[in-house]
Amino acid sequence: RADIKVGTMSFNLTANAQRDAAGSMVGAALEWLDITELIELRSKLESIDRFQASIEFAPDGTVLTANANFLQAMGYSLNEIVGKHHRMFVDPAASASPDYAVFWDTLGRGKFVAGEFERITRTGQVIWLRASYNPVVDRQGNTVKVVKFATDITEERQRNDRVRLLVDQIRVAAETIS
Repeated sequence: RADIKVGTMSFNLTANAQRDAAGSMVGAALEWLDITELIELRSKLESIDRFQASIEFAPDGTVLTANANFLQAMGYSLNEIVGKHHRMFVDPAASASPDYAVFWDTLGRGKFVAGEFERITRTGQVIWLRASYNPVVDRQGNTVKVVKFATDITEERQRNDRVRLLVDQIRVAAETIS
């Protein structure tokens, strides 16, 4: 078994001995599999994994796995979150809301959800994520898992909040002056 490159293409080569009834080798069978797209896809996924937080859920919201970026942003180790529900990252009032149930129902129906989400870290700190929740469906269209890709935008949100506060203060001051 070997992976070989021919020009811009990559192949997986498998050679198997062919034997007769007495066990003597009578030839070889070669199997070539074009893995060019697979290698390109793996490279893209590794690139995403280097700079984005990602976490995978079962369709019911149970954590399956997460990458190092997600774990670092949220302050957990992998064994602390696997098997637990997504609600552990959500404010309890929000996770008890009808909107939260609709959120998971939407994902379960194979529809993606994207936006900016407030989440809670292990220490109780609020973190803001720009994220997309992407259902992975089987050939029958059933959601088999949900993959979330996220970027921490907490600093951006805090900066925007400070700017809005300053604008409001300037507006009030201008109204007072006029």
